Amino acid sequence: MQFTKHIYVLHLLSTIPAPVMGPMRDYYGKPSMGVRSPMTDKEATTAFDHLFGYIHAHWADPLTAISSGASFGFNARWTVAEQQELSNCKAMLIMSSEELADRLASLPPYFAEHIFPVSVARYLLRDIKIPLDHRKNIQFREFHRRYGQMVLCC
Repeated sequence: MQFTKHIYVLHLLSTIPAPVMGPMRDYYGKPSMGVRSPMTDKEATTAFDHLFGYIHAHWADPLTAISSGASFGFNARWTVAEQQELSNCKAMLIMSSEELADRLASLPPYFAEHIFPVSVARYLLRDIKIPLDHRKNIQFREFHRRYGQMVLCC
């Protein structure tokens, strides 16, 4: 089947509960109402690790990934292919939540191979608002190695 890996990721995304409006505490600890995730920090970490463990095993590194010997930085001399990756990433990052969800769920995949994993992360972190602590997450370091430079350069 041609889109098996995409379908599996979409299935995993469908199991993550949507954010709900409810009581929470603001930055100063005062009670307030707001949008919060029904997931605990541990559940969010487990879900992200499982999902991105699969993605890292089945998706190739993008061209803008940091190689093991390279240092992180903003290179002004991007190749044409790397510029295309950055352009596609920027277009995805400025999409509305509804547009992103529709395009993420489409088959054949709307997003290119190098953008699909970043769109999944954006959906989880910004649209679903999972309470992820990157320091407790096993897969976040690999995610940052692969996609960090791309996201930060957009």
